[in-house]
Amino acid sequence: MAYLLGILIPLFFLYLVHLLEIYAASRHEVLGLSIGWGILVFSIAYAFNRFILNQNLTTVEGLSLVVAPILEESLKSALLIVLMRRLILRYAADGMAYGFAIGIGFAMVENLVYVVNNPDTGMQLAMTRSLSTSLVHGFTTAIVGTIAGASLPFPNRTRVNRFLFSLLIVIVIHASFNFVVKNLSGAELLLTALGMGLGSVVLIIIIMRWTLERESKAIYLELAGVLSAGELVATRNPEMVAQLLAQHRGAIGEDRTHLIQRYVTLQAQRGILRKNIALSRNAKLVETLNRQLQSTEQQLDVLRGSMGLYTWIWLRSVLPSEESSLWLQLDNRLNTEQPQLARLIQLNEHQVLVPHAELEQRKRILRQGALFNGLADEDLVDLALLLTVREFHVGDEVIHQGEKSDQLFITAVGKLVVSVLDDQHQQTIITAFGLGDAFGDMEILDSEPSTVTVTCLEDVTLYVLTRDDLITLLFAKPQVALEMMRVLSQRLRHQTALTMWVQRTASTTA
Repeated sequence: MAYLLGILIPLFFLYLVHLLEIYAASRHEVLGLSIGWGILVFSIAYAFNRFILNQNLTTVEGLSLVVAPILEESLKSALLIVLMRRLILRYAADGMAYGFAIGIGFAMVENLVYVVNNPDTGMQLAMTRSLSTSLVHGFTTAIVGTIAGASLPFPNRTRVNRFLFSLLIVIVIHASFNFVVKNLSGAELLLTALGMGLGSVVLIIIIMRWTLERESKAIYLELAGVLSAGELVATRNPEMVAQLLAQHRGAIGEDRTHLIQRYVTLQAQRGILRKNIALSRNAKLVETLNRQLQSTEQQLDVLRGSMGLYTWIWLRSVLPSEESSLWLQLDNRLNTEQPQLARLIQLNEHQVLVPHAELEQRKRILRQGALFNGLADEDLVDLALLLTVREFHVGDEVIHQGEKSDQLFITAVGKLVVSVLDDQHQQTIITAFGLGDAFGDMEILDSEPSTVTVTCLEDVTLYVLTRDDLITLLFAKPQVALEMMRVLSQRLRHQTALTMWVQRTASTTA
């Protein structure tokens, strides 16, 4: 149990620090690498410390106050140099997260060694060290990481000087902690060590919050002219977005929840990259940052397509409205330059409260029929949101031969028959419609009277799309029009081939 405590308590505090980094610039794989580096550093430092003690090259006191602080802090911080040079470490908060992870990796193995060497007091020792020494190890490297991240836009000489200065500070902190621990005992030692350990966590939280506040202002300055007001609010306040997503998860679905979170995170990272580019005077650094920015913007483009219009409408409906003047400007511009797209957005806003389960059912039914099953998922969502639901009873005529119709129908529940009335007033059934089948498409497109009658064989539920809404969708999304043309063309080819076969059969019989 003592071994587990020596590992789990430090990992809990690392998880806490990672959660505080709300812009999620710190990557999980790099956090894992940082923990691994901390473990490796302990192994090297432990072997070196034992060697110089065995060779009488230093005293225990000299090791504790001089050699160990210099060696351990220098080795722990070495990975931060690599991360900074490779631009994996982008700003102060992710530098803090990576630095804390290195210190925690070091501390976990150190805890295990102390527990193994002191089995009689293992549980108490694991608890005490996890809440004191472990946190100080994380704190010192986190300070170096914070300063390294904040120094990214500066010239190389300035970055090196700031890094060395931060390293000197944490070496002094480390040595001071060792001095205090060495010269105290009993309850006084316990309380002081715990106070320094937990106090270091409080300082990390304060510094992290201050850093994130500065980054939030930078994101606003860099993206205010790029994003809409609602997107900007979301990007600066990912915690608020997370709360909204938790409240509306059932309405928008698990997949879209992850897409929105990823989108907000990438926008924040985009703002941080733009800030670093604007501040940097190093041409090589700017070139590398521009490549990262381009990659981030490409990922955002892919996400926008994956999210679809429904998600944008949801975001617009739930984000704060105090900056809605920019939305109004966007509406006016859309109405002027792309009126059909503006109309589509307005139509979707009326339907935004369609539950996620209902939306998924509509999509599934639309996929059953030939007319729309080739549409991309985001286009299918936009179509599904425009549908209204109508109920018909057995024997009802949905379309009557000789009458015009301005509606397209899709069968959601039930069966219908299609019949033709000939000159002798004889009714001939020619086909039937079931789940997902669409009808009324020819009437809605050419505005001519229907040549058939469609009657309910049983109680029926239909999805209905009006001509105006269909035309709006086709103008706003030409790919939907192309897909419908493809299906109707195939239908015409089939009809032509059937007619030719009938003619050949008739001539052969004659």
